[in-house]
Amino acid sequence: MDFILGRFAREEIGRFSDAELDVFEKLIEVSDTEFYYWVSGREKVPPEFDTEVFRRLLAFHAAPRTW
Repeated sequence: MDFILGRFAREEIGRFSDAELDVFEKLIEVSDTEFYYWVSGREKVPPEFDTEVFRRLLAFHAAPRTW
């Protein structure tokens, strides 16, 4: 999950408000397995984690990249 969270953080963390940073810090505390199930759609994201930050993370990884 470091790859998913790390790439997102490198690109986006500078744009986070203090509240968004708090939400992101809670996300990085989630177990890798649980987080993977949410990202992959295998399990529904619990309401307390279904946040704008989480949706931005999903969109970030869904967007095509130009390398």
